[in-house]
Amino acid sequence: STVIRVTMGCKHAHLHDHLSNTNRIATKINAFIRAMKQMSTQKNTRFPLQITISALFITLSVLLGAVLSIQNHKKSSDILLSSAHEIYDRLTEELSLDIKGTYLPLAGVLKLLARSPITTADSLERRLEHLEYFSIVLDNHAAAANLYIGYANGDYFIVRHTKNEDIKEKFKAPANTHLVVDSIETTKGGKRRLSRLFINDKLDIIAREPAVATDYDPRLRPWYREAGAVPEATKPYLFYFSGNVGITANIKSAQPGVVVATDITLDRLTRTINKYQQTPGSEAVLINAEGQVLAYKNPEHVVITSEDGQLILANLHQLNSDVLRYLSEDIKALEQDLDFTFNGKQWIGAASIVGKPGGI
Repeated sequence: STVIRVTMGCKHAHLHDHLSNTNRIATKINAFIRAMKQMSTQKNTRFPLQITISALFITLSVLLGAVLSIQNHKKSSDILLSSAHEIYDRLTEELSLDIKGTYLPLAGVLKLLARSPITTADSLERRLEHLEYFSIVLDNHAAAANLYIGYANGDYFIVRHTKNEDIKEKFKAPANTHLVVDSIETTKGGKRRLSRLFINDKLDIIAREPAVATDYDPRLRPWYREAGAVPEATKPYLFYFSGNVGITANIKSAQPGVVVATDITLDRLTRTINKYQQTPGSEAVLINAEGQVLAYKNPEHVVITSEDGQLILANLHQLNSDVLRYLSEDIKALEQDLDFTFNGKQWIGAASIVGKPGGI
Protein backbone atom coordinates (compact mmCIF):
# COMPACT_ATOMS: atom_id res chain seq x y z
CA SER A 1 0.00 0.00 0.00
CA THR A 2 1.02 3.58 -0.50
CA VAL A 3 1.78 5.38 2.74
CA ILE A 4 1.52 9.15 2.93
CA ARG A 5 2.37 11.74 5.55
CA VAL A 6 0.30 14.87 6.17
CA THR A 7 1.40 17.75 8.34
CA MET A 8 0.03 21.24 8.71
CA GLY A 9 0.80 24.44 10.58
CA CYS A 10 -1.07 27.70 11.05
CA LYS A 11 0.17 30.82 9.22
CA HIS A 12 0.66 33.90 11.37
CA ALA A 13 0.67 36.51 8.60
CA HIS A 14 -1.04 39.75 9.67
CA LEU A 15 0.01 42.01 6.82
CA HIS A 16 -3.52 43.34 6.46
CA ASP A 17 -3.54 44.41 10.13
CA HIS A 18 -0.26 46.28 9.67
CA LEU A 19 -1.61 48.14 6.66
CA SER A 20 -4.78 49.04 8.54
CA ASN A 21 -2.78 50.41 11.48
CA THR A 22 -0.59 52.42 9.11
CA ASN A 23 -3.62 53.92 7.37
CA ARG A 24 -5.16 54.91 10.72
CA ILE A 25 -1.93 56.61 11.79
CA ALA A 26 -1.63 58.46 8.49
CA THR A 27 -5.27 59.60 8.74
CA LYS A 28 -4.71 60.99 12.23
CA ILE A 29 -1.58 62.85 11.13
CA ASN A 30 -3.38 64.37 8.14
CA ALA A 31 -6.22 65.45 10.41
CA PHE A 32 -3.68 67.04 12.75
CA ILE A 33 -2.06 68.97 9.88
CA ARG A 34 -5.44 70.14 8.57
CA ALA A 35 -6.36 71.31 12.07
CA MET A 36 -3.12 73.26 12.27
CA LYS A 37 -3.82 74.91 8.91
CA GLN A 38 -7.36 75.77 9.99
CA MET A 39 -6.11 77.31 13.21
CA SER A 40 -3.57 79.30 11.22
CA THR A 41 -6.28 80.64 8.89
CA GLN A 42 -8.71 81.48 11.69
CA LYS A 43 -6.16 83.42 13.74
CA ASN A 44 -4.33 84.85 10.73
CA THR A 45 -1.06 83.58 12.17
CA ARG A 46 1.75 81.43 10.87
CA PHE A 47 3.40 78.52 12.58
CA PRO A 48 7.13 78.81 13.01
CA LEU A 49 9.25 76.95 10.48
CA GLN A 50 10.54 74.63 13.21
CA ILE A 51 7.02 73.38 14.03
CA THR A 52 6.25 72.75 10.36
CA ILE A 53 9.48 70.83 9.86
CA SER A 54 8.88 68.85 13.08
CA ALA A 55 5.40 67.89 11.93
CA LEU A 56 6.70 66.74 8.56
CA PHE A 57 9.55 64.84 10.20
CA ILE A 58 7.15 63.05 12.55
CA THR A 59 4.92 62.16 9.60
CA LEU A 60 7.81 60.77 7.56
CA SER A 61 9.18 58.86 10.57
CA VAL A 62 5.84 57.20 11.24
CA LEU A 63 5.33 56.27 7.59
CA LEU A 64 8.91 54.96 7.28
CA GLY A 65 8.47 52.92 10.47
CA ALA A 66 5.25 51.44 9.12
CA VAL A 67 6.92 50.49 5.82
CA LEU A 68 9.88 48.92 7.61
CA SER A 69 7.53 47.03 9.92
CA ILE A 70 5.63 45.64 6.93
CA GLN A 71 8.83 44.61 5.17
CA ASN A 72 10.23 43.03 8.33
CA HIS A 73 7.01 41.08 8.93
CA LYS A 74 6.95 39.92 5.31
CA LYS A 75 10.53 38.68 5.57
CA SER A 76 9.73 36.96 8.88
CA SER A 77 6.71 35.27 7.30
CA ASP A 78 8.81 34.13 4.33
CA ILE A 79 11.43 32.69 6.69
CA LEU A 80 8.75 30.88 8.72
CA LEU A 81 7.16 29.44 5.58
CA SER A 82 10.53 28.35 4.21
CA SER A 83 11.39 26.77 7.57
CA ALA A 84 8.05 24.94 7.64
CA HIS A 85 8.65 23.39 4.21
CA GLU A 86 12.15 22.33 5.27
CA ILE A 87 10.64 20.60 8.31
CA TYR A 88 8.10 18.82 6.10
CA ASP A 89 10.93 17.55 3.88
CA ARG A 90 13.02 16.42 6.85
CA LEU A 91 10.06 14.58 8.40
CA THR A 92 9.31 12.78 5.12
CA GLU A 93 12.96 11.78 4.73
CA GLU A 94 13.28 10.56 8.32
CA LEU A 95 10.07 8.52 8.13
CA SER A 96 11.34 6.88 4.97
CA LEU A 97 14.68 6.13 6.63
CA ASP A 98 12.88 4.75 9.70
CA ILE A 99 10.87 2.34 7.56
CA LYS A 100 13.95 1.18 5.66
CA GLY A 101 16.07 1.07 8.83
CA THR A 102 13.47 -1.11 10.54
CA TYR A 103 12.57 -3.36 7.64
CA LEU A 104 15.83 -4.02 5.80
CA PRO A 105 17.82 -5.50 8.75
CA LEU A 106 14.93 -7.85 9.56
CA ALA A 107 14.68 -8.83 5.90
CA GLY A 108 18.31 -9.91 6.21
CA VAL A 109 17.47 -11.88 9.35
CA LEU A 110 14.73 -13.74 7.48
CA LYS A 111 17.14 -14.64 4.66
CA LEU A 112 19.58 -16.16 7.15
CA LEU A 113 16.88 -17.99 9.08
CA ALA A 114 15.45 -19.41 5.85
CA ARG A 115 18.82 -21.07 5.20
CA SER A 116 19.43 -22.28 8.75
CA PRO A 117 19.12 -25.91 9.98
CA ILE A 118 15.90 -25.10 11.85
CA THR A 119 14.04 -25.33 8.54
CA THR A 120 14.67 -29.09 8.60
CA ALA A 121 14.03 -29.60 12.35
CA ASP A 122 11.11 -32.02 12.73
CA SER A 123 10.35 -31.82 16.47
CA LEU A 124 9.98 -29.28 19.27
CA GLU A 125 13.18 -30.51 20.93
CA ARG A 126 15.24 -29.99 17.77
CA ARG A 127 13.70 -26.58 17.14
CA LEU A 128 14.50 -25.42 20.67
CA GLU A 129 18.18 -26.05 19.91
CA HIS A 130 18.05 -22.85 17.83
CA LEU A 131 16.34 -20.75 20.48
CA GLU A 132 19.47 -18.68 21.20
CA TYR A 133 19.43 -17.28 17.66
CA PHE A 134 15.78 -16.28 18.03
CA SER A 135 16.55 -14.61 21.36
CA ILE A 136 19.48 -12.60 19.97
CA VAL A 137 17.42 -11.32 17.04
CA LEU A 138 14.44 -10.32 19.17
CA ASP A 139 16.65 -8.72 21.84
CA ASN A 140 18.43 -6.54 19.28
CA HIS A 141 15.53 -5.58 17.03
CA ALA A 142 12.98 -3.67 19.07
CA ALA A 143 10.50 -3.54 16.18
CA ALA A 144 10.40 -7.35 15.81
CA ALA A 145 7.52 -8.70 17.90
CA ASN A 146 8.29 -12.34 17.07
CA LEU A 147 9.83 -14.84 14.67
CA TYR A 148 7.94 -17.87 13.36
CA ILE A 149 8.14 -20.76 10.92
CA GLY A 150 5.49 -22.76 9.09
CA TYR A 151 6.34 -26.27 7.87
CA ALA A 152 5.09 -28.33 4.95
CA ASN A 153 3.28 -30.82 7.21
CA GLY A 154 1.44 -28.03 9.06
CA ASP A 155 3.81 -27.76 12.03
CA TYR A 156 4.27 -24.28 13.46
CA PHE A 157 6.98 -22.76 15.67
CA ILE A 158 6.75 -19.19 16.98
CA VAL A 159 8.88 -17.28 19.51
CA ARG A 160 7.40 -14.10 21.00
CA HIS A 161 9.39 -11.54 22.98
CA THR A 162 7.84 -10.11 26.16
CA LYS A 163 9.15 -6.58 25.57
CA ASN A 164 5.47 -5.71 25.34
CA GLU A 165 3.98 -6.23 28.82
CA ASP A 166 0.59 -6.95 27.26
CA ILE A 167 2.00 -10.23 25.99
CA LYS A 168 2.76 -11.35 29.55
CA GLU A 169 -0.74 -10.45 30.66
CA LYS A 170 -2.41 -12.13 27.68
CA PHE A 171 -0.54 -15.41 28.23
CA LYS A 172 -0.52 -15.16 32.05
CA ALA A 173 3.23 -15.65 31.90
CA PRO A 174 5.48 -15.90 34.99
CA ALA A 175 7.07 -12.60 36.03
CA ASN A 176 10.56 -13.48 34.80
CA THR A 177 9.42 -14.68 31.36
CA HIS A 178 11.65 -13.46 28.55
CA LEU A 179 10.25 -15.44 25.62
CA VAL A 180 7.00 -17.28 24.97
CA VAL A 181 7.27 -20.28 22.63
CA ASP A 182 4.28 -21.84 20.90
CA SER A 183 4.77 -25.09 19.03
CA ILE A 184 2.20 -26.97 16.97
CA GLU A 185 3.08 -30.51 16.00
CA THR A 186 1.07 -32.86 13.82
CA THR A 187 0.79 -36.47 14.92
CA LYS A 188 0.86 -39.44 12.57
CA GLY A 189 -2.89 -39.64 12.92
CA GLY A 190 -3.25 -36.07 11.66
CA LYS A 191 -4.13 -34.56 15.03
CA ARG A 192 -2.63 -31.18 15.86
CA ARG A 193 -1.39 -30.33 19.36
CA LEU A 194 -0.30 -26.92 20.68
CA SER A 195 2.38 -26.72 23.37
CA ARG A 196 3.31 -23.45 25.14
CA LEU A 197 6.61 -22.86 26.94
CA PHE A 198 7.80 -19.90 29.02
CA ILE A 199 11.52 -19.12 28.78
CA ASN A 200 13.65 -16.87 31.02
CA ASP A 201 16.59 -14.71 29.93
CA LYS A 202 18.99 -17.64 30.47
CA LEU A 203 16.91 -19.60 27.95
CA ASP A 204 15.73 -22.06 30.58
CA ILE A 205 12.15 -23.39 30.47
CA ILE A 206 10.49 -22.02 33.64
CA ALA A 207 6.93 -23.14 32.91
CA ARG A 208 5.04 -25.28 30.44
CA GLU A 209 1.34 -25.55 29.72
CA PRO A 210 -0.22 -28.92 28.90
CA ALA A 211 -0.56 -29.59 25.17
CA VAL A 212 -4.03 -28.88 23.79
CA ALA A 213 -5.78 -29.64 20.54
CA THR A 214 -5.82 -26.83 17.96
CA ASP A 215 -7.15 -26.30 14.46
CA TYR A 216 -4.62 -23.56 13.57
CA ASP A 217 -2.90 -24.44 10.30
CA PRO A 218 -0.16 -22.03 9.12
CA ARG A 219 -0.47 -23.33 5.57
CA LEU A 220 -3.86 -21.63 5.29
CA ARG A 221 -2.63 -18.21 6.45
CA PRO A 222 -1.83 -15.40 3.96
CA TRP A 223 1.72 -14.96 5.33
CA TYR A 224 2.46 -18.59 4.40
CA ARG A 225 0.62 -18.79 1.10
CA GLU A 226 1.89 -15.46 -0.30
CA ALA A 227 5.57 -15.87 0.60
CA GLY A 228 8.12 -15.62 -2.20
CA ALA A 229 11.79 -16.32 -2.81
CA VAL A 230 12.77 -12.86 -1.50
CA PRO A 231 11.54 -11.07 1.64
CA GLU A 232 8.25 -9.26 1.13
CA ALA A 233 5.89 -7.45 3.46
CA THR A 234 2.14 -7.16 3.88
CA LYS A 235 0.15 -3.96 4.09
CA PRO A 236 0.19 -2.43 7.60
CA TYR A 237 -2.54 -3.86 9.82
CA LEU A 238 -3.50 -4.25 13.48
CA PHE A 239 -1.79 -7.10 15.34
CA TYR A 240 -4.26 -9.24 17.26
CA PHE A 241 -2.06 -10.13 20.25
CA SER A 242 -0.37 -6.77 20.96
CA GLY A 243 -2.87 -4.29 19.52
CA ASN A 244 0.02 -2.53 17.73
CA VAL A 245 0.11 -1.42 14.12
CA GLY A 246 2.66 -3.21 11.96
CA ILE A 247 3.50 -5.37 8.99
CA THR A 248 4.37 -9.02 8.44
CA ALA A 249 7.51 -9.84 6.46
CA ASN A 250 8.01 -13.32 5.05
CA ILE A 251 10.20 -15.48 2.79
CA LYS A 252 10.18 -19.02 1.43
CA SER A 253 12.97 -21.30 2.55
CA ALA A 254 15.01 -23.39 0.16
CA GLN A 255 13.48 -26.30 2.05
CA PRO A 256 10.21 -27.10 0.23
CA GLY A 257 7.07 -26.01 2.08
CA VAL A 258 8.89 -24.03 4.79
CA VAL A 259 8.16 -20.32 5.28
CA VAL A 260 9.84 -17.95 7.75
CA ALA A 261 8.14 -14.73 8.93
CA THR A 262 8.20 -11.92 11.49
CA ASP A 263 5.74 -9.28 12.68
CA ILE A 264 7.27 -5.79 12.66
CA THR A 265 5.72 -2.96 14.67
CA LEU A 266 5.66 0.65 13.43
CA ASP A 267 5.87 2.31 16.87
CA ARG A 268 9.10 4.06 15.90
CA LEU A 269 7.24 6.14 13.31
CA THR A 270 5.03 7.71 15.99
CA ARG A 271 8.13 8.84 17.91
CA THR A 272 9.55 10.38 14.73
CA ILE A 273 6.34 12.29 14.05
CA ASN A 274 6.35 13.71 17.59
CA LYS A 275 9.89 15.07 17.08
CA TYR A 276 8.58 17.42 14.38
CA GLN A 277 5.63 18.90 16.26
CA GLN A 278 6.21 22.54 15.22
CA THR A 279 3.53 24.18 17.35
CA PRO A 280 0.89 22.90 19.79
CA GLY A 281 -1.73 23.39 17.08
CA SER A 282 0.10 21.72 14.19
CA GLU A 283 -0.75 18.20 13.02
CA ALA A 284 1.29 15.37 11.51
CA VAL A 285 -0.13 11.97 10.66
CA LEU A 286 0.91 8.90 8.66
CA ILE A 287 -1.87 7.24 6.66
CA ASN A 288 -2.13 4.63 3.94
CA ALA A 289 -3.83 5.02 0.57
CA GLU A 290 -7.16 3.95 2.09
CA GLY A 291 -7.01 6.73 4.68
CA GLN A 292 -6.29 4.44 7.62
CA VAL A 293 -4.01 5.93 10.27
CA LEU A 294 -0.67 4.20 10.90
CA ALA A 295 1.04 6.74 13.17
CA TYR A 296 -0.14 9.83 15.05
CA LYS A 297 1.02 11.99 17.97
CA ASN A 298 -1.73 10.47 20.16
CA PRO A 299 -1.28 6.68 19.72
CA GLU A 300 -4.43 5.98 21.74
CA HIS A 301 -6.49 7.45 18.89
CA VAL A 302 -4.99 5.19 16.19
CA VAL A 303 -6.91 2.06 17.23
CA ILE A 304 -10.67 2.34 17.76
CA THR A 305 -13.55 -0.04 18.40
CA SER A 306 -15.94 -0.66 15.52
CA GLU A 307 -19.72 -0.88 15.86
CA ASP A 308 -19.50 -4.68 16.12
CA GLY A 309 -16.91 -4.48 18.92
CA GLN A 310 -13.81 -5.20 16.80
CA LEU A 311 -10.55 -3.27 17.16
CA ILE A 312 -9.74 -1.48 13.89
CA LEU A 313 -7.46 1.26 12.57
CA ALA A 314 -8.99 4.73 12.72
CA ASN A 315 -9.51 6.80 9.61
CA LEU A 316 -8.28 10.38 9.30
CA HIS A 317 -11.66 11.87 10.27
CA GLN A 318 -11.74 9.81 13.49
CA LEU A 319 -8.65 11.33 15.16
CA ASN A 320 -10.49 13.85 17.34
CA SER A 321 -8.95 16.71 15.35
CA ASP A 322 -11.27 19.24 13.70
CA VAL A 323 -8.77 20.32 11.06
CA LEU A 324 -7.91 16.73 10.08
CA ARG A 325 -11.61 15.91 9.93
CA TYR A 326 -12.07 18.85 7.56
CA LEU A 327 -9.05 17.83 5.48
CA SER A 328 -10.20 14.20 5.21
CA GLU A 329 -13.15 15.22 3.05
CA ASP A 330 -11.04 15.56 -0.10
CA ILE A 331 -7.44 14.54 0.71
CA LYS A 332 -5.86 12.22 -1.89
CA ALA A 333 -2.75 10.03 -1.65
CA LEU A 334 -0.75 12.30 -3.91
CA GLU A 335 2.30 14.54 -3.49
CA GLN A 336 0.81 17.99 -2.91
CA ASP A 337 1.14 21.27 -1.05
CA LEU A 338 -1.74 22.30 1.19
CA ASP A 339 -2.97 25.87 1.65
CA PHE A 340 -6.49 26.38 2.96
CA THR A 341 -8.66 28.34 5.38
CA PHE A 342 -10.33 26.61 8.32
CA ASN A 343 -12.24 28.27 11.16
CA GLY A 344 -11.00 31.70 10.07
CA LYS A 345 -7.32 30.68 10.10
CA GLN A 346 -4.98 30.10 7.20
CA TRP A 347 -3.25 26.70 7.24
CA ILE A 348 -0.31 25.44 5.20
CA GLY A 349 1.09 21.95 4.88
CA ALA A 350 2.10 19.14 2.59
CA ALA A 351 1.17 15.59 1.69
CA SER A 352 4.20 13.48 0.83
CA ILE A 353 4.71 9.89 -0.26
CA VAL A 354 6.94 8.26 2.33
CA GLY A 355 7.76 5.05 0.43
CA LYS A 356 7.11 1.33 0.50
CA PRO A 357 10.22 -0.87 0.69
CA GLY A 358 9.43 -4.56 0.44
CA GLY A 359 5.72 -3.89 -0.02
CA ILE A 360 5.17 -1.53 2.93
